[in-house]
Amino acid sequence: MKRDKAAALQSAPILRLMLTFSGGTLAALVLSGLYTLTDTLFVSYAVGAQAVGGVSVAFPFVMFQSAVSTALGGGAATLVSQKMGKNEPAAAGEIALNAMLTFWLTALLVTVLGLLSLDGFLRYSGLSGSLYSYAREYLQIILLGNLFSTGFSSVIRAEGNIRYGVLIWVIPVTLNILLDYLFLLQWGFGVRGSAIATVLAQFVSFSMSLLFFARFSVLRFRGARLHIKTVLRILAIGLPSLVQQSGLALSLAVMNMALGRAGGEAAVTVYGFIYRILVFAYYPFLAVTQALSPVASSSYAAEKHDRVRAATRIAMTLAVGSGVLLCVLLCVFPESVLRLLTDDGQVLTEGVPALRKAALSLPFVPVSLVAGTLLQSQGRVKASLFLQSSGSVLCLFPVLLALWLVCGLDGVWYAPFAAALLSAALTAVCFLRFRRM
Repeated sequence: MKRDKAAALQSAPILRLMLTFSGGTLAALVLSGLYTLTDTLFVSYAVGAQAVGGVSVAFPFVMFQSAVSTALGGGAATLVSQKMGKNEPAAAGEIALNAMLTFWLTALLVTVLGLLSLDGFLRYSGLSGSLYSYAREYLQIILLGNLFSTGFSSVIRAEGNIRYGVLIWVIPVTLNILLDYLFLLQWGFGVRGSAIATVLAQFVSFSMSLLFFARFSVLRFRGARLHIKTVLRILAIGLPSLVQQSGLALSLAVMNMALGRAGGEAAVTVYGFIYRILVFAYYPFLAVTQALSPVASSSYAAEKHDRVRAATRIAMTLAVGSGVLLCVLLCVFPESVLRLLTDDGQVLTEGVPALRKAALSLPFVPVSLVAGTLLQSQGRVKASLFLQSSGSVLCLFPVLLALWLVCGLDGVWYAPFAAALLSAALTAVCFLRFRRM
């Protein structure tokens, strides 16, 4: 039965397979997104709008560790899919084990370095007063729980086990929301309570992944060892995701810095709310690309190139289509969406036009993500690296600097849209060239 799931990656109808994979992943991601929005709601109403801004400034650290886990998990998932496509469960198990051990070593390193550089990072971000206190209090606890910050759901999905891949999101996120309610609204723990709830939920996800690989996985771990060459292969494939998501963390830090200089702490607080809405809006893109990865990897390993092309066309249509719908929704009803998270008058006044400007980027963001995911599944590391980093790093930084200098605060708000548009155009040109190489 387990091997039938892996075989379905190469034989099931592509549209149904993509919808099943992306639908299951999207359900989990939407629940996670609902947690993110709910967590923001709890923090906003239990502590205050400024607390949301403080937690947002702490996010680059959180996102960087998430980038590491995504890169290792994504790289391992690609190789696991390829090995399962060749019916080599022992080799697939060794790949998964190497990814897990590498993650825990890097998580420990990030925790140590993060705690040592915490105050310097927050001061460099231009924080002071309550924003500084909120960010420091939240980030300290998150860093201490860093070892439990992933459940390697991407490897579980690479086996074709969608149900467990959803449960490993649903159960911890549901628990997180419940703990937020208790810690913030009932017991008044403040920002510290939000961080503790997050760490406890991550530990549940971590425990569920250990249970899966010990009892339910088709992978074989007996005799598996840590090998540097295997780790390097995983990192080579996951490097584009690492750069892309690390770029998002860096871009968030730069946006906070620019907004702080151009608009003060009020602009940073507004962006704290907007960024959470945008993260929720990105989930359909992530669901589609995560669905594309095992399908394309397995089909490519089996030399079914027509199937790879068809899966890519479907993925691009689904991702861009969802981006258009979300853009329209946020541009038409920005105040209604923001009111779900806060009733702060200043946040609503400044946030409505800012959210409209940020939402304009949504139809263009997934273009480079889908193209980069396809190239990553084929082992085209350099090309994938270039495309997946184009929107968050290569285009955003110069565009942000230029618009900031020319238009001030208004230019900073428009920068993500301008960068996404430029990245999509660049991807369309470069992807055609990469495919001919």
